[in-house]
Amino acid sequence: MFFWERPRPQKQYEIRKCSSGEWAKFRRYHYLNGELPSASICYGVYDNEKIIAFMGVLHQPHGVNKKIKRVCRLVVLPDYQGVGIATRFLKAIAEHYTKMGYDFSFSTTGFYNSFSADDTFYIRSCTIENDLFVITI
Repeated sequence: MFFWERPRPQKQYEIRKCSSGEWAKFRRYHYLNGELPSASICYGVYDNEKIIAFMGVLHQPHGVNKKIKRVCRLVVLPDYQGVGIATRFLKAIAEHYTKMGYDFSFSTTGFYNSFSADDTFYIRSCTIENDLFVITI
């Protein structure tokens, strides 16, 4: 058996709202400028008490649909990249907003996707309670 075929041990991380001040730890790793829009609703992924990933979410103005949220920033610290944290983080936040009836979108260079309130998301485990999410990877 090759090392990449071995099952990974499960690891739990918490996702919770955080202050925009946490962005300072992530700005140098973002491919755009280091600015964070002041209206951003901020979330972090925590390994115990250490924040390891950051996401900023904004309301998206639209002429007809008044219920669109979009990701404006998503960064995972380099030591935690490559194990699916960003994917599960994105899916958990998308699920949170779509359950509230919002459409949820994000875009990156060369890729665009959006989730509507009717979509279904699959994460090994995600519980949401009082703005605290627990994801299992």
